[in-house]
Amino acid sequence: MKRLPAWVLFALCGLVACDGSPDETSAGAAAMDGGDPEVSPIVARGLSLELDTPYERPPGEALHHHTAGFANTLC
Repeated sequence: MKRLPAWVLFALCGLVACDGSPDETSAGAAAMDGGDPEVSPIVARGLSLELDTPYERPPGEALHHHTAGFANTLC
């Protein structure tokens, strides 16, 4: 049986772990729902400093960005 190179396994783990959707269990989401009182002032300050600009995704596919970031970290 032939073994896969380590970089293939790391790449596959990265693809499985990151599907590009936002993490709904983040500290900001918990604080906005009244979850953690320690994080709440930080989120409130961030929201007060937020600019009223629409979010635009960077051009290209998310997979290409994640792969480039992984290669940058690896090399």
